[in-house]
Amino acid sequence: MDANKLAKLKEIGYHVPKTCGLCINSQFASHLVEWGECTKHSYDHQKHTDSRRQLSVYRGGTCSGFELSPLALSELHGFAELVR
Repeated sequence: MDANKLAKLKEIGYHVPKTCGLCINSQFASHLVEWGECTKHSYDHQKHTDSRRQLSVYRGGTCSGFELSPLALSELHGFAELVR
């Protein structure tokens, strides 16, 4: 990344938030969909089946169990150091 661009991003407080979309524990059908599943967290679903299932998550959400995905990290290129 251009050094001046990085300096400006830091100056304005720009950051990439730790979200489900960047988490190693999330699974999304593609990068175009907003809803997926968390492979780390599950729950007993009562509404339809009364069975255990993975937690549905929104790509922009986050939790205390966030773990940055190495693949997501590589896709961020120069923006990787702005993840927080």
